[in-house]
Amino acid sequence: GPLASLSRIGQEIDVSAKTIANVIEYKPSALASGLVSSASGYSFVQRVFTDYTVASSTAAAYWHLGDIRACINLKVRLDINGLGLAPQQVLGFEVPEMFRLSIKGPLALPFGRFEILYLDDEIRIIRTG
Repeated sequence: GPLASLSRIGQEIDVSAKTIANVIEYKPSALASGLVSSASGYSFVQRVFTDYTVASSTAAAYWHLGDIRACINLKVRLDINGLGLAPQQVLGFEVPEMFRLSIKGPLALPFGRFEILYLDDEIRIIRTG
C-alpha cells in the first residue's frame, strides 16, 4: 500500500516442535518515510503459525534425524493454529515482547498440503496442492 512496503517474506521452521511460521515483514514506504521522518525506524511482522505432519514414515524418520539427502518426495500436511501481529521497532527502538500479539489456539484447522520434491542445505523445491 501507500504507507507500507514489503521488507521480507520467509519461514521459521522448528523441526523438534513440528511447526512452521510463515513470516511477512513490513517497513514504511518511501511516501510514509517522507511524510514522517521518524517512520523509517518502524517495522511490523505478521506470522501465521502452523503445525506440520509428514505422511511418509520412512521419509519422516530421515527428516527428523536431519538426513537432508533423504528428504525427497515427502508429503507434508499443515494445520493452522495461530496468528502473530507484532510491531518490531518504533522510532528505532525495539518494542517489548508484551506489546506483541500472538494468538495460538487449542484447535488446529486444515491449512494445506505440499510435497517436498528436493531439499538440501541451500534450496527447497516443493509442489503445493
